[in-house]
Amino acid sequence: MYPRQTAAGQLYVSGRLRYFMRTTLTISLLLCSVVLAGAVYSQTQTVSTRDAVAADYYSAITLLSQGKTTWLPSPKDRDWEQGETVGFAYRIVITTSEIYNTIYFEKITYGAEGSGSKIAWSHQLDMKEFAQRFQILGELSGIQFSKWLSPVSFGFVFQGKQYVVQDVSKRKVVVKQQ
Repeated sequence: MYPRQTAAGQLYVSGRLRYFMRTTLTISLLLCSVVLAGAVYSQTQTVSTRDAVAADYYSAITLLSQGKTTWLPSPKDRDWEQGETVGFAYRIVITTSEIYNTIYFEKITYGAEGSGSKIAWSHQLDMKEFAQRFQILGELSGIQFSKWLSPVSFGFVFQGKQYVVQDVSKRKVVVKQQ
């Protein structure tokens, strides 16, 4: 079973050993390709956001989409007070400045009976960090919103690849390339 040398100094490998080595090599290559394929085609990265002032980017909006509104349970012993937040929702804003896209997340709050909607905060996805983490080259343009997946998660398509942003309520969002 072990390789041995012939009288001429050549290495002789038996048929069983050759079969075992070939099978081991095939399985190893198969496992490596599966692991590498998973790493390339299903990446998950954390990407930072930073504060944004809504008035600064509203003139460049190309898409605005709001997720499902979450209504807070009403107080048992009293009525809602004026100015009190009774519900909230998150919005996705995609802007285009010249040819470059930027993604913003906004939290919208609602008063009693859905009145008095306000932007509680606005965060901008760090597009430079997004591009670095997913090794995207070229212009950051052509982002297309897909759909809301939950009240805090949505999908978008960029350069022919599908991405999912999870939990837009956080300062650092999880972005998954599918």
